[in-house]
Parts: sequence; C-alpha cells; structure tokens
Amino acid sequence: MILYLYGRQFTKPPDSAKPETAAEYSQWSDRMEMTGYSPLLKFFVSLRTAQAWRAAFTNQAPEVNRYRRIAMKHLEDALHTEEMPAHAAYDACLELYNVIQHNDVPLHDKY
Repeated sequence: MILYLYGRQFTKPPDSAKPETAAEYSQWSDRMEMTGYSPLLKFFVSLRTAQAWRAAFTNQAPEVNRYRRIAMKHLEDALHTEEMPAHAAYDACLELYNVIQHNDVPLHDKY
C-alpha cells in the first residue's frame, strides 16, 4: 500500500504512465489482492492500475479491462458494507464513471 501511495502521489501518476510504470502498478494491485485492506482501497488501486495501462498504450491492452473488472468487483463489495459513508460511495462511483465513460462498451453494461 505504501509503495502504491508513494508512487501514485509523487513519482508515477497513472494518467501519464509508460509501459514499465503500468507493470509496476500491476504489481502493486496484485499484491493488494493478498492483503486484508478494505475493498474500497483495493478498488482505487485496481482502478488506477487500469488507468496506467490505458495511458501506457495507444491500443487498449487487455490489462485495462482486467483491472477495471477487478475494480468494479471491489466497489461492489465495498458498497455492500454497512460502514461505507454515502459520500465515499458517491465519490467512488463517480471515479469509476469518469474512467469508463469513454469505453466502447455501453455504460448500461457497466451499471
């Protein structure tokens, strides 16, 4: 989690990722899967990983959809927890919407 936070905030923003940076995001995301961190935190790491892969390649890499799907599953899990505040749910859903709104698959499929 610390490596992801440091990399995302200070050295490797996902929207300007190169292929090696996208691979690093994948490592962070894959490691997060094996932790006890909350689904909401895992959602954001997976979503940023998908963004990094999208930025790294002009043709969409299969990793983009893979990490988007993982992110959506984590968001679904997070939304089912009773302790999730409404504002956090709204922010997370808006983040996902902003990432997928230009996707070729119709948005209603994502909903």
